[in-house]
Parts: sequence; C-alpha cells; structure tokens
Amino acid sequence: MLPEDRWIQSIEYRNGPAVHHIVGGVGGLVPGAKPRIYEEGYGRLLRSGPREIMFNMHYNKEPGPGTGVCSNIKAGITFKKDGDVIRHVTGGDQLWMNPASLLIPAGDPSYSKSIEYEFEEDVEILSFMPHMHLRGKAALYEITYPDGRHETLLHVPKYEFNWQHSYAFREPVFASKGSVLRFTLWWDNSEDNPNNPDPSIDVRWGRPTHAEMSQGYMSFQTLDERHIVVGDPLPEDLRSGSDEDPRSRVRGR
Repeated sequence: MLPEDRWIQSIEYRNGPAVHHIVGGVGGLVPGAKPRIYEEGYGRLLRSGPREIMFNMHYNKEPGPGTGVCSNIKAGITFKKDGDVIRHVTGGDQLWMNPASLLIPAGDPSYSKSIEYEFEEDVEILSFMPHMHLRGKAALYEITYPDGRHETLLHVPKYEFNWQHSYAFREPVFASKGSVLRFTLWWDNSEDNPNNPDPSIDVRWGRPTHAEMSQGYMSFQTLDERHIVVGDPLPEDLRSGSDEDPRSRVRGR
C-alpha cells in the first residue's frame, strides 16, 4: 500500500532463468530491453492507497523432469523527489493485432499483417517498440495526417528477438487529432530463417517462444503542459481513474 501518490522516475526489471517476458501494470520486460527512465519534466503517476500492481508473467523453460528453476524476478522503481516539477503526464497504448487472425503459413518468407490506430486528440509521440518472436522479420510505423500527408516514423528492417529496443525520438512527433497510425509487421517462416524453430508448420499466436506474437507499444503525451509540483496535492483531474491512461482508440484489421 502506498501512503501517498508518487511519480515514477525509473523502472527496471531483472530477469530470471525461465522468464520469457513480462507485461506489467507498471512497465515491462522483453529480451534486450533497457530500464525505463522518465526524463526531467516527465513522469508517470502511481496513486496512493491499497492496490495491486499486476505482472503478466510469460514463462518459457526446457521441458522434461529435472528442469525446474526458480523464477527469481526482481523489480525496482525509483520516484521523483518532492519539489520536482512534472510538465507532461505520459500515457501510452498497445497496438494489438487480433490474435485469432494471426496464421503464418508454413514456409512463407514474408508474411505480413497491419493494424491502424486513430488519435482522438492532439498528441506528441515519444517512442515505439514492436514485439514478435523468433520468426519476426521487420516492423514499420507510418502515419497519415488529416491533410493527407504521409510519413514513415519508424522502420525496423531487420527485427532481432534478442534485442527488442524501445525507439525514442530525439524530438517528439506531433500527431494532430484524426491522424491515423498504421503499424505493419512481417514474419519469416521459411527455412532460410536460422532462428525458425520449425518452418514446416503453420504458426499461430501464442505465448511460448516457438509460437508468435503480433503487437507493438507506443508512448505519447498530450499537449496540455502542466505545472505539477511533486509533493503537492494532485490536480483535480488526476485524483481519480487508473494509473494507466491510454487516451486513444484502436481500429484493428
């Protein structure tokens, strides 16, 4: 139980021998990921009171007797200090492709799927992170603005499962209300993929490493600059609601 509202400064998870990845209510962990640090003026709110912080654990271990191991996960959170000023309350969302629709044909060297995400208000995009498993090949984030302009924001031409980076922009990317983000992933289920566990089978969505996933993560902020002093009472609009605040809606296909 937190006795008072706290603003997160940084989050780090340390992996155990059987953990594939973690999807957490506060941050997460994938292979190759770095700690999440909120720079000066940015922060994420963790509200006071009795609450559960959920950790969605994805395990993957060698099969058979005698292969059991201890999970041994560690999580660390540091907080902003009293007197620090929060100018931007960061939010985020996940770009989920319908798991039931993911079916990668056996031997297909470049299977792809896309999803679209429409912003319901003006935002500044801070970072992207695509997520697939061993057959992941490439990822692309494109945006179409309301005036018809089109721009590629991030292209990952050679996805690497063991180094799943969060790609942060040097300067936030402005996306006006009505802008549509298109997120596309490619998989290589052919025998030419040296990481492919079995190119002879059709592959569906699943949590084990030998199955596949089809999602991405996005961090953004709204444009209403704040002046929230850490240690002072929260503004009225932040006193209720969830700690996570996705502000847009998803259109998937």
